[in-house]
Amino acid sequence: MRLIYLTFWNKTNAYRFSIQNVHDLPKRMAGALIILIFSAIFIGYLTFDMAIGVGTDFWGNSILTLPHNVDIFNAEFLPASIKLIPVIFSCAGILSSLVVYRLLTPRYKYLFKQTSLGLFLYRFFNKKWFFDKIYNEIFGQSFLYLGYNSTYKMIDRGLLEFIGPYSISKIMSSSSFNAKNSHTGLVYHSILFFFGGLLVHFFLLGVFTSLTAYVDFNLIFVLLVAFVLILYKEKQASDS
Repeated sequence: MRLIYLTFWNKTNAYRFSIQNVHDLPKRMAGALIILIFSAIFIGYLTFDMAIGVGTDFWGNSILTLPHNVDIFNAEFLPASIKLIPVIFSCAGILSSLVVYRLLTPRYKYLFKQTSLGLFLYRFFNKKWFFDKIYNEIFGQSFLYLGYNSTYKMIDRGLLEFIGPYSISKIMSSSSFNAKNSHTGLVYHSILFFFGGLLVHFFLLGVFTSLTAYVDFNLIFVLLVAFVLILYKEKQASDS
């Protein structure tokens, strides 16, 4: 009721520019909202028996209720006066909010708030026994701090990024830079890299066992080591 009053009955606090550009909903959006409105109003009434009715198997075994905790039959056959208690309190709250926001004058509300009863009711409904403050400080802030400093900074931005895209990009960049610097443009150096990559490819494919009868890999290994030593010596000579 408070929301209805502040939306439709109270004086608006919007800017003039916003008021001048107020318009009705487009037909397509209005049609979708009408469907949602009627669905929200009648979905509980239409699906009550399916969801929580007596003898329904809608939930299957997803919700386990022990036999001595099953009160569905007692709840189903309660007197109508007990079932109407939430409706009665809701209507009483609507009427009280209507009286407070619409009928009482601001001066009378201020004078009533200065009394002990009014101050108690104001603190009770405004602070709500500090439930929100306790909940936010004990649970909300703790989980927010844990999520930011532990899961986000240490895992998402730390461990996963370090061993993930950041590490892979750094390794690829440094590997390509080293490969570029090691390439001298000489033919036998190109042949060395070609045969080295070919051997690695054969090793990954697992074809060494079928090639050992035709190729002497010991000799190839000695030649590769010799080529690497020659390349290293030439690089030292060029640097000096």
